[in-house]
Amino acid sequence: MPALNSIDRRLLTRLPPFSPVAVKLLSVLADERAPFKEIARLIALDPVLAGEVLRLANSGLYGRWLRVSSLLEAIARLGTGRLSQVAITAALWRGLPRKTAPFVREWWRHSIAAALLAQQCGLEIPTDHAYTAALLHGIGQLALFEDAPHDYPNLVERAYAERLDLL
Repeated sequence: MPALNSIDRRLLTRLPPFSPVAVKLLSVLADERAPFKEIARLIALDPVLAGEVLRLANSGLYGRWLRVSSLLEAIARLGTGRLSQVAITAALWRGLPRKTAPFVREWWRHSIAAALLAQQCGLEIPTDHAYTAALLHGIGQLALFEDAPHDYPNLVERAYAERLDLL
């Protein structure tokens, strides 16, 4: 494997950091036999994530009559695949710099749309893997934006205006 050059290193430092709790949670969720109590314990360490999990479990998307009030109930209702998606989405959103910048808002909207589409495509990989891959597919753009917050959006706009191939 080739060594990282100074530009690669600089761009890697521009990527948003992931919450250590989210990293541990994703690791635990990768084990199909992970006990729900361990998962609930990890989610409880992050109050924002715990709130998101409970909010989703009580949403109309899951159309339940009974209100979920514990993380254990929410985990059972959502399943570990959906929890992985919630954890990675929340961790990425929280780490995003400059959330109000037009480029970042559009990048986020595109990433979420790609993730939701990938989840529904019926690929021969688990839906949570498809979701995560699509959510993160443009992460390099975020590093480039952070490295050159004024120049990179202008470069992208010019490329689109001139119908240049960005691939």
